[in-house]
Amino acid sequence: MERKCPHCGEMVEEMRGDCAKCGGDLNAEGLRMLLMEQKGTMAKTLEQLDAERNKSAALGVRVDELEERVKQRNIELALGGDPNETRPRPVNLGNVIRACMNKSWNGFEYEREAAEIGAERWRALSTQAIGTGGAIIPPEYLPQEMIELLRAKVIVEALGARVLSGLTGSPVTIPKLAGGAVASHIAENFAKQVSDQSFSELSMVPHEVAAATVYSKRMALMSNPSVDMIIQEDLLATLALAIDYMALFGTGAGNEPVGVLNTPGITAYTLANDTGNGAVPIPDDVDDIQYQLEAVNSNMARVGWAWNPRTKTVFKKMRDESGGAGTQTGGWLFRQDIKEGNLDGLPFQQSTQIPINRTKGTSNDCSYIMLADWADLVLGYWGGLEVATSDQAEGTFLKNQVIIKVSMLYDVAVRHPQTFVVTDGVRG
Repeated sequence: MERKCPHCGEMVEEMRGDCAKCGGDLNAEGLRMLLMEQKGTMAKTLEQLDAERNKSAALGVRVDELEERVKQRNIELALGGDPNETRPRPVNLGNVIRACMNKSWNGFEYEREAAEIGAERWRALSTQAIGTGGAIIPPEYLPQEMIELLRAKVIVEALGARVLSGLTGSPVTIPKLAGGAVASHIAENFAKQVSDQSFSELSMVPHEVAAATVYSKRMALMSNPSVDMIIQEDLLATLALAIDYMALFGTGAGNEPVGVLNTPGITAYTLANDTGNGAVPIPDDVDDIQYQLEAVNSNMARVGWAWNPRTKTVFKKMRDESGGAGTQTGGWLFRQDIKEGNLDGLPFQQSTQIPINRTKGTSNDCSYIMLADWADLVLGYWGGLEVATSDQAEGTFLKNQVIIKVSMLYDVAVRHPQTFVVTDGVRG
């Protein structure tokens, strides 16, 4: 379009601002011309799209037409050979690819006929093997369906352990009443006997748990989903499982905290049928274990069971011994309880971190059952979770790698060891 002033007709370089000759406003006319140009461009684009659509329609064959042709035409005639020929001429895969690239079947009529009829006698283009067509079928990648690692369950906090966060000093001490006053009966006019309380401390010091991994910057740039998030989530889950395990089984050696099992003073229970080599629990054990907890005057604040999933199966299969000890002839005792997440009214948590390969006597397939008031287990955390990355560490800079590290300071303490009833020698 020629650029002329709509007021005086003078040629102008740009349709904006004011006309240099008459001073008229050029903006409105310039906007109109721009819209006209865009409308023309859009019309041309639509014409091109229609042309492509028509070309694609000409190349395609409707499904119902294909079915009709398959019914009506004899495959031997379609092959263009001897009607008695039992082995068709193979389809040239290269021709099929070239036809697709050219958007035309000209010169490749045989391949088109094979594709349209789709008879079983032709050699199929398989998606299973590269040599039979898989090379031209791109894989479908679903990053949103990232398959996670199967892990043990974190159970200690779920059972009700006390959590103290934001600790700063070390050691952290918690006063503890170790002994109370003693009451006595006295005669008239005799002096009252004096008894004092005794106190002790529960001490907690930080233990560091950390996990780290190395990956290349190229992986970080090209990965989908982001390798950074995958690695970070994996490391965090690893830390959570490590803390959970130490809360139960920490030895106090090698920078480990002392967990429940190795805390002096816990209550040990032996299964009724255990003669030294472990045993399978029986119904009486359920009552006796609970009695051990009640007998030490537990507050019963957050009572729950902890075991390996194998042990849950033992209780789920347990029947009433109405026909005598060991007969298992009556109805299910705890099946409904187990389905509802409890055993005899007390909730349970299970984890494969509780082993099933302990040795007791001659048996090497033993496990633990723990029943406790989990409010007497304290988890203390100093500061927060630290996540750090570096590409300057030794060796990583020249290799174009990154190190990511997560760490945390924590400790485990047991307020009343006797409220933890631990049964060893549990077989399945």
